[in-house]
Amino acid sequence: MSTQVTLTIPDNIYQQVEEAARTTNRRVSEVITQTLAQSFLPWEIQEERTVGTDEEPFPPIEHIEAMDKEIEAYKNMHPQLWREYPHQFVAIYQGKLIDHDIDFATLADRIDQKYPYPEHIVLMREVQSDPDPVLYFRSPRLVRD
Repeated sequence: MSTQVTLTIPDNIYQQVEEAARTTNRRVSEVITQTLAQSFLPWEIQEERTVGTDEEPFPPIEHIEAMDKEIEAYKNMHPQLWREYPHQFVAIYQGKLIDHDIDFATLADRIDQKYPYPEHIVLMREVQSDPDPVLYFRSPRLVRD
């Protein structure tokens, strides 16, 4: 079943849609429909996962809140961690440093043994000079020849 909708789209957006339709050999309506469907995909997946169940979204709110507390503890401890463990990986649990190692995988193995998820929420992070570094992500840019 389909519903017909009339909407006003800015010219520059419509030109991009037309170009996408032309280069992929599809109709404009198909490009718009697929783009809308993709933009709602995360909500559809979340809804499918929880509809008809008593299940919480993943990760549960309690885990997010616990991790936020560990991140805050890390930031508070950062000056001392930077002095003692620069460029090492540390594990923070319930606001305390519980372990450290120069190798993340080794640390993660030990933490998984002693503090298995989901019973325990442990922050594992590399100690860098900035406690909250800015992350840069490059995105692809398509250029027409």
